Amino acid sequence: MCTRLARLQRLTERAEAIDEGLGSDAMSFAQKGYALLKESGKNQGLEGLRRELSGRFAKGGRAPEPTLSSS
Repeated sequence: MCTRLARLQRLTERAEAIDEGLGSDAMSFAQKGYALLKESGKNQGLEGLRRELSGRFAKGGRAPEPTLSSS
């Protein structure tokens, strides 16, 4: 007979596996979107958006480029 604790542990393990899988899928989708933005955004006036996102996808942990805010 399974104890409640064992059931809860199995449920937690399944939830963690699902969470990791969804996170991986989301990151893959975001990287593909960023790659498309880099290519098509050059001629569409989206360079500012690309620059803002570049820090999230930089290899080696490069800090994002500073943005000028009009106040």
